[in-house]
Amino acid sequence: MKEKLAKSKVKPKFHKGFFEVINKYGRLHEPSLLMKTIKKSDPKALMHNASLGLRLVKKGKIRLRPEKIEHTADLANMLQKTEGGKEQ
Repeated sequence: MKEKLAKSKVKPKFHKGFFEVINKYGRLHEPSLLMKTIKKSDPKALMHNASLGLRLVKKGKIRLRPEKIEHTADLANMLQKTEGGKEQ
């Protein structure tokens, strides 16, 4: 991402959103990632994803509220070390 090697804008947006969700909760929360990457100006896609999301919630496959890991400070420290001490 830093070197702008990706030709598509979707992939960097996905990767950035993925990192933000992991950094915040310590684990992946699919609804949060979807909200960061979906094109909000496309009502058809929004309705499709909302419908799919509700079905997955009813089946217990995903949760609406994200769960955080207990030691988020340890995760933040680890992520900072992998970036060489640089902030994103």
